[in-house]
Amino acid sequence: MPDAAVDVAHVEDADYDAVVRSLRGNDQYFTPIQLKEYVPNVVNERVTLDGIFNKLASLGDSSDLVVAIYLNRRFRWQVECPPLNLGGLYFFGAAVPDKSEWFLIGDLLKEDHSISTFAYPR
Repeated sequence: MPDAAVDVAHVEDADYDAVVRSLRGNDQYFTPIQLKEYVPNVVNERVTLDGIFNKLASLGDSSDLVVAIYLNRRFRWQVECPPLNLGGLYFFGAAVPDKSEWFLIGDLLKEDHSISTFAYPR
């Protein structure tokens, strides 16, 4: 995201964790971001992607909210995602065990989504 700045939201009652401020020409756009984590089995084996999606579906109209889910568990996935009224849905996580390479997949709510990989700066 060229010309993007991330500002952390300090509002406890908000449904988002951060705000991305982006510039397009002379216009500024603000997008609320909510972060979720698909935690490892040793942390909580009862957490499922289905459960995360069902909670997101219960948010109602959140068409400006973008959700990024950190995939912090090895798994095989086959799930029916309920209709989500979100501004975007992304997955991200480590691509290799030492976490030196990462991936970003999305926007999963659109037909044309991309997969990006990047090195974690050391």
